[in-house]
Amino acid sequence: MDNRVETFFDGLANTWDKSETCPREFKLSLLSELGIAKGDKVLDLACGTGVVTGLIHELSDTEVVGVDISNNMIEVAKEKYNDEEWATFVHADFLNWDTDITFDDVVIYNAYPHFLEPMVLSKKLASVLNKGGRVAILHSLSRKDLCSHHSGRAISVSRNLMELSREVDFFKNEFDVITSKEDDKSIVIILQKR
Repeated sequence: MDNRVETFFDGLANTWDKSETCPREFKLSLLSELGIAKGDKVLDLACGTGVVTGLIHELSDTEVVGVDISNNMIEVAKEKYNDEEWATFVHADFLNWDTDITFDDVVIYNAYPHFLEPMVLSKKLASVLNKGGRVAILHSLSRKDLCSHHSGRAISVSRNLMELSREVDFFKNEFDVITSKEDDKSIVIILQKR
């Protein structure tokens, strides 16, 4: 595991939910870009404290698996969703996660810049997705605001995003690009496994 990233987010876990100010409706509108269907098995990748896990479940109406590199984030998520049988949380470095579980959809919400090796991420995503499975890389900040946000303490555990036309190139060996768009409030990339 990348201890630097884990340590950084472990230190934020107890206050993470207080810093989450994005309205529920906006998060749902971003998630709707993926087209999650009832019964889809969804991976909430870099789930943190489960900020969108419940919203994913509203759309899929089935089990949601959350994976995060931060044990403290996972512990908060487990506490929040303690009574929900449909919620499973795993502490793991996704890039090294040894699993035979496959998914219909993967959601990466407000976490993509913390995957420092996007081509490695692409291969791992393809390995856990069913054929035709989709990935949503979603951010509730513009690219400019995101770079500004990460320019402080998070600079050592994140990378600045390039223009989206260049970011999607990391995924083109395994995925077709369905959507790639950004505005002054969000970033949306939807990929489909070939």
